[in-house]
Amino acid sequence: MRYESWFRHLAGALALITCNSAHGVLFRVGADAACQYNSPATAIAAAQANGSGVDQILLSGDYSGVALIIDTPLELRGGYANCSSPNPTGRSQLTGTDGLSPVLDIVSAEVTLSGLHVQGANSLPPRVLYGGGIAITNAVTYLSDSEISNAVAKLGGGIAVVGHNSVLVIYDDVEIHHNYAYEGGGIYVGEALLRASYKNLSIHHNSAERNSQTLEGGHGGGIYVTGASGWAADVVIASYEALEPIVGARISDNYARSGGGGIYVTTNASASTYETAIERNSTDGVGGGVMVYSDGNFSLARRESIANIFVKNCTSTCARISDNFAQEGGGAVMTMVGATSVRQAQVIGNSSNHGGSAFHFGSIANATRTNSLVLDGVVVAKNNCNVGTNASRPCAVYSTVNSDSIELRHVTQVNNRLANTPVADFRFNGNEHLSIVNSILIPDALSSNIIFGSYAAGPIDCNLYSRGTLGNRPISGAATFINAAANDYRLSTSGTLSAGIDTCDASFLGEPDTWYSDPLLMSRGQNLPNVGANSGTLHDVGAYEAMPSLPFGDGFED
Repeated sequence: MRYESWFRHLAGALALITCNSAHGVLFRVGADAACQYNSPATAIAAAQANGSGVDQILLSGDYSGVALIIDTPLELRGGYANCSSPNPTGRSQLTGTDGLSPVLDIVSAEVTLSGLHVQGANSLPPRVLYGGGIAITNAVTYLSDSEISNAVAKLGGGIAVVGHNSVLVIYDDVEIHHNYAYEGGGIYVGEALLRASYKNLSIHHNSAERNSQTLEGGHGGGIYVTGASGWAADVVIASYEALEPIVGARISDNYARSGGGGIYVTTNASASTYETAIERNSTDGVGGGVMVYSDGNFSLARRESIANIFVKNCTSTCARISDNFAQEGGGAVMTMVGATSVRQAQVIGNSSNHGGSAFHFGSIANATRTNSLVLDGVVVAKNNCNVGTNASRPCAVYSTVNSDSIELRHVTQVNNRLANTPVADFRFNGNEHLSIVNSILIPDALSSNIIFGSYAAGPIDCNLYSRGTLGNRPISGAATFINAAANDYRLSTSGTLSAGIDTCDASFLGEPDTWYSDPLLMSRGQNLPNVGANSGTLHDVGAYEAMPSLPFGDGFED
């Protein structure tokens, strides 16, 4: 089922719940005379006894020593000043006990949570198996206007959603931070579904550490997603509010000891992210931003559409993988028997001490699937490999193993820095498949060439190189950018006119001239009047389609 359908389906389900709640009972919880109950636990017990209908529990005040089991349909809403207040004005804090139980344990029920700050006891080492803050088991949970922090569990420090019938739907204004786990410091998704609106969603400063006794774990500082043989797990971060400008989702400043500082995707699982910034995450292993492992799939894009209408919610830089760090390779993404796709985004400022500063590939013994990477309309810039003295993981922007497939379309790849010669942007071993079309490739000044090692060439056509040539129809001249120092890699259309404008015909690939739009959501094939009157069917080389300076060029007025 496509994710658009999922959001419509789940939104409809939520509306049905709200409608049905009229048949339930309203319980007010607090300390003043207008309150019916003085604790959430007694109100939940009353809701369980009430039978049919979806009851509403409205909280005023904060509560400690909380370990609630919710196994009946209800709405739990906090932030009311007192039990006579008609509307919430803040959030109610629910603080856990001693780390022996989740703060909220939701089992086999459909539950709505809002206006809450769920705070764990921050007790180490982890003793709760699933979800130190919120555990969701074979249940459907809707979460909005809430904060989850300082919670600890073995799997899913902040939230765990597990079981074939489990769905977590995150709406607006949710912050998940400073949680701790062995797998999935912020969120753990196990054979379940997560659907999240990226409007004011922030997953930050969570940690995934190894078990000190078994030395296992340490994956997915922000999010850990895993399926199983015969059952998938799926995460989608997206939104469909076409007119309201927003910042986008942020998965930032998370840490994983072993791999996947921001996101870890494995075993028949997928994570599809839109207008999401994955930044400043780190790992002592591989995959500073993202790690894709053992039949996992990851994608990032800015582009969204409803009935082929583009959604312009935020600026062109809100879809990015930036400033992440991996000690052993894959500063941005590590793909180890899986697929990675990045479109209309920036991959900037990532770093590693060894291996691929941006993208690193690995293998698993007896695996039948190979690695795949697709970049379309992407800036790959200022990624740094700092040391590169490990002979098995030499510095590169892309470091591969064997039989990997790399496809670059409309990529601007410049200003990447690599230590220790001989260096090259691509390090190959013989059987990798490489396709590069309509791209700008300017390697490190120390590089003797763009590619080191042999490979199987796919379409390599209409690219602009700073030196040397590769493939068919190489473009001559120099790429001139508007402001590379400020990460503005649009081609210059005034002053010194950049090479590569209105030069590339994509029809030889059997592709439509529109292709995917650029990071500004401009369609390909725009005609730049000062280049040629008959060039409207041609693409510009690199990530961006050059346009004259116009208002609303970024979706919003300058």
